Amino acid sequence: MNPSVRQIARVWGIVAPLALFGCDFGNPRTPPAAQPPIVETTPPADPTSEDQNASETAPPAGVVESPQVQEVPPPEATKAPPPDTPKPTQKKKRWLEAPEGADHVFGVTGWIKGVVKLSKEAKAALKAFPRVDMSADGQCAAMYGGNTVLSQQLVLGEKDAVKNVFVRIRPSDLAEYEIPDAPKQAVSVSFKSCLFSPRTFGIRTGQTLRLLNGDIVVHQVLVERNKPFEAALDARSGLEKKEWFEIPELGVELRCGFHIWESAYACVVSHPAWGISNELGQVYIPNVPTGTFTLEFWHPPVPGLKLLEPKQIRVRGVKGGATLFLNMFQPVEEP
Repeated sequence: MNPSVRQIARVWGIVAPLALFGCDFGNPRTPPAAQPPIVETTPPADPTSEDQNASETAPPAGVVESPQVQEVPPPEATKAPPPDTPKPTQKKKRWLEAPEGADHVFGVTGWIKGVVKLSKEAKAALKAFPRVDMSADGQCAAMYGGNTVLSQQLVLGEKDAVKNVFVRIRPSDLAEYEIPDAPKQAVSVSFKSCLFSPRTFGIRTGQTLRLLNGDIVVHQVLVERNKPFEAALDARSGLEKKEWFEIPELGVELRCGFHIWESAYACVVSHPAWGISNELGQVYIPNVPTGTFTLEFWHPPVPGLKLLEPKQIRVRGVKGGATLFLNMFQPVEEP
């Protein structure tokens, strides 16, 4: 009697697992061919779906899931110091004072000497200046016998020496030095014979300005730049402006409100390394630190002429200083 299908399946269900472990029951019958396993597949996720979360979906069978990479936070950026934190300052060099009666400290500081002259080209282009007419004030005109006065626009001495040229070391060249305090004594500027004297002068920031009137007429001082002021000076009088100018500036004009021909110029500086040429064109700057510096020049405006460009100079303490000769003006090129 042929066994039923159910009996065969029951027997095969016991034998097949044992055969996998190498057991042989001597059954000559060949078992039916094994059917391939049915593998359930999952349809691919819709990439357009907004609800699909890739991190929550389990990987399919047989696929090795890549390990998750942890994001390492970037190192904390170095915080900048608050804006009010003071910056470390480099210690400045000391500006030594020269011994009494000396113009420099040997081997440490030096001096600058020079002669300022009018260049040949400037002299050839120089035009005659109009003379000063003081007839508007009879008292001033009487001081000169009613005659006109030579202009002070450009004062020349012997051999074309130029007076009133202001010479200084460029302030930025001295930034590494401790600048000495401004002198306690005042700088005096006077009215003499209805003219300013001196016409060009130097004054430190924070230094006192003394104004004197040596005439028998009244003058009025007007300053419209830097630190403006206005002051009337009666005959034979004077006044002081304590620690007046605060901003370094070359060529600050002082003029008289009553006499249009009267004017002077203040060169306000922040350090003591400066000088002004005299009637012989000589300029002298004592006790200057050693090194290479740039000299700057200023003179009241002269029609048709321009100033000399800044010039480099080297000061050596061992040799005492430096001497230079300057041809100050050059003609203004015609456009």
